[in-house]
Amino acid sequence: MSFINNLLAKELGQITGLGQEAAAKFLDAFLSLLVENLLKTDSFTLKGLGTFQIVKVEATQAVNPMTGKKYEIAAHPKAIFRGSKALKKALKERVKDRKVPAAKKNGEGENMPK
Repeated sequence: MSFINNLLAKELGQITGLGQEAAAKFLDAFLSLLVENLLKTDSFTLKGLGTFQIVKVEATQAVNPMTGKKYEIAAHPKAIFRGSKALKKALKERVKDRKVPAAKKNGEGENMPK
């Protein structure tokens, strides 16, 4: 279980009164079920949260900027998440009057303030 999952399990345990260990087991089981169902059906929706989906990414060509050499990236499956209307509305309300940190180019965004 990752550091973020440990924090989530701790908060979940406090909210539910289950304790961190039981919450961690629940979280692990939930994530396993999510992945299993996604692999079986290619799409998994959690009402109020959004839809996890597997999409096929077509093959494409890329160029190594150092050498200029072209190479092909094979077609592959990709997991995506699309937030529900309720989630989008909640996020919009939450950040209405706040400055939202921009994601960095290398994919490492800053944490949102609570």
